[in-house]
Amino acid sequence: FEQSIQPMIDSAFNGINVAVLVYGQTSSGKTHTVRGSKKEAGILPLAVQEIFRRAEGMQSGGEYSFAVSYYQIYNEKISDMLNGSEKAKDLKVHSNNEGTAVIQDLTSTPVTCYNDVTQLLKQGDARRVTREHEMNATSSRSHAIFRMVSIMYFPRPTDCAIIYSFNVVVAKGIQELSASI
Repeated sequence: FEQSIQPMIDSAFNGINVAVLVYGQTSSGKTHTVRGSKKEAGILPLAVQEIFRRAEGMQSGGEYSFAVSYYQIYNEKISDMLNGSEKAKDLKVHSNNEGTAVIQDLTSTPVTCYNDVTQLLKQGDARRVTREHEMNATSSRSHAIFRMVSIMYFPRPTDCAIIYSFNVVVAKGIQELSASI
């Protein structure tokens, strides 16, 4: 964590959008690496805790806000894992006025602490597409994307804002390595 994710958080606090991509063979430990266990936290909980710790420790008098989105891509369709409605199962991507790709109608939920984030992750995980197969009883069949957007506002003396997103992408497992090469 200290050598790979911590520098990414440093970059994020300087206004750079960052993404962690986790991929590999089915049952290779992708979910464990990202989420961890009861005994040891994974990179996502550690990163979220670190982001809140740093924001709370800001000495510059800045204000901050955070919002989380959590979605999956399954069979080339984007679905919002924080919204259980039928409408949220086939979201569309379009460009906004700045030319940035955005997912239309994707839920972005304000969060104020680590526990808020863990509750949203549990809610979203219940909607993730999984299937049983010979290598894993609950193998993820979708790509899952967690996104935490932060706005840090500094009213004095600069009257500026730093906006960044911290993204964790967990690719679905590769079942047959030879088929993917």
